[in-house]
Amino acid sequence: MSVLISYSDLEVRYKNGIGLSFPGFEVDKGTHCLILGDSGTGKTTLLHVLCGLMKPSSGIVTVAGVDIYGLSPKRMDQFRGQHVGLIFQQAHLIKSLTVLENLKMARWLAGLGENTSELSVILERLNMGDKIKSYPHELSQGQLQRAAIARALVNRPRLLIADEPTSALDDRNAEAVIALLLEQAQSYGATLLIATHDKRLKDKFSSTYIL
Repeated sequence: MSVLISYSDLEVRYKNGIGLSFPGFEVDKGTHCLILGDSGTGKTTLLHVLCGLMKPSSGIVTVAGVDIYGLSPKRMDQFRGQHVGLIFQQAHLIKSLTVLENLKMARWLAGLGENTSELSVILERLNMGDKIKSYPHELSQGQLQRAAIARALVNRPRLLIADEPTSALDDRNAEAVIALLLEQAQSYGATLLIATHDKRLKDKFSSTYIL
C-alpha cells in the first residue's frame, strides 16, 4: 500500500514566540485515520499545514508524492481543488448561494460538471434533502456543518480532511455523517483524516494518532 500523505520535522512558530512541533507521520492510501486530542493541542493547526493553508516554519509535507510547499500559490490552489476535500469547523458557505448552488460552485471550480442528481443524493444521505434551496442564513449550525461536508464530497477527493465534523451534531446526525464520510472514502479509494476531540468516533477508526 502506497503512502498518500506524510510529513517530517514539522514546526510551526507564531509571532508571540509560541511554537508547535509534530513528529514524523504518514498515512497510506485508502487509510482512515483519526487525530484525537483535546482543544488547544494543535489539531487544527496540523490540518491546515497538511492541506497547504499554513506554511510551517520548517519541515516537509508530501501529498500524493508532491512536496506541496514547493508549489506556487496558484498551483497549490489547483492541486488542493483537485485532490483534497476540506471540512472546516466553520462552514464558509457562500452566503448569496443556496445549498445546492454552493455544491455546484465547488464542482465548477474543480472543472467538473454539475451532476445535480449526485449532489441531491449526497444531501439526502445527510438529512439535508429538504434544504437544497435554502440559503446559509436559514440553516442551523448543524445543518451548516452537514452542508459543508456535502461540499467537500462532491469532487471525489483523494484526500478527505475534516476538522471536528461532528462537534455540533447530536448522536443521530453524527452517526450519519461519519457513516457517509467512511462510505464515500471507501467508495472513491480516498484517504480520510479526521481531527476531533469527540471521543464518540474513537471506536470507528483502527488508526488513531493522539496529540
